[in-house]
Order: sequence, then structure tokens, then C-alpha cells
Amino acid sequence: LGLETGDIRSAVLMWLIQAIAMFLSSFLNKKIESRQNSVRKDYARLLLSIAILEVAIAILSLILRTPVQTMVLITCFVFFYALAKEGIPRILYLVSVYRFFVEDKDYRKLAGMNFSLNLMAGLTGILLAAYLVHKGSWRIALLADAITFIVYGGAIYIFGKDAKAPQASPTKDQ
Repeated sequence: LGLETGDIRSAVLMWLIQAIAMFLSSFLNKKIESRQNSVRKDYARLLLSIAILEVAIAILSLILRTPVQTMVLITCFVFFYALAKEGIPRILYLVSVYRFFVEDKDYRKLAGMNFSLNLMAGLTGILLAAYLVHKGSWRIALLADAITFIVYGGAIYIFGKDAKAPQASPTKDQ
């Protein structure tokens, strides 16, 4: 964004936008935390909705290229991205999506593998992002990133299974 607008201060603003999205997701948590019976489908629908908005914003960023248009579009993208990636799974539902796909006995192993893969993905993402910024095709990267949320949300909705509620342990009287 700093390269695009010629002013790095606009990129610093994105940290504030991310914080606002996190605060909003914390507020939303209080509103829908009681919907435990439909967490998987709610999460998938919300993720898909945000992904569709992100795809639209990414496509618009390929068409609209003035500094003001770019600033508005990127601000919106960062807001929805932060809501989808940071806010919703970490604050809103307090879930790890793997529980929608595996049994409890396999969850710890998968969580460990996930941590390792996240480290590798983070490094790969940084290198790829640096390359795309260097080549000037960061707008395409927005579109690719948004599409990954569609795939992710669709997989949760179509292939996921609802996690089992924890069983209450029997009391002495039983």
C-alpha cells in the first residue's frame, strides 16, 4: 500500500483497522455465543460471506486504481480479512476448526501438525508476498487470498461434522 500510494502512513492505518475488526468480533461474541448447536454451519456461512466480499473487493482493486480508491478498497479488505482470520475463529466462536473434521482422540496430534505447518506456511507466505509486491502484482494476491477463504469455508460446511458436546461425568448417586 505504501508503494502504491507513495505514503507509508496509510499502511500503518491498517493496524488500526485490524484492531477495530478484533473489537467488533469480541462484541459479536456476546451476541451469538449461545448458538452452540449450529457453530459449524454458522462459522462456515460467515466465513463464506466474508470471502465473497473479499473476492468482490479484490476484483474491484484490479479495476479501480486511483490512490483514494485503492485506500478505501484495501481498508475494507483488511477489515474483513482480520474479521475472518483473526477475529471470528479466535474470539467469536472460540473454536479450532479441526474439531469439525476429526475425533477428539486425534485432535492433539493434528493440532501439533497444524502448528508446524503454520510455521512453514508463514515463511512461504512471507516469501511469496515479497515476490508479489516486488513484481507489482499484489492485487492478484488479494484475489488468491480471498479465494482460499471460499475453499476453507466450503470445506467446513460440506465436509465438516459437528463436534460432540462434552459428556457430563456421572455423579455418585447414579
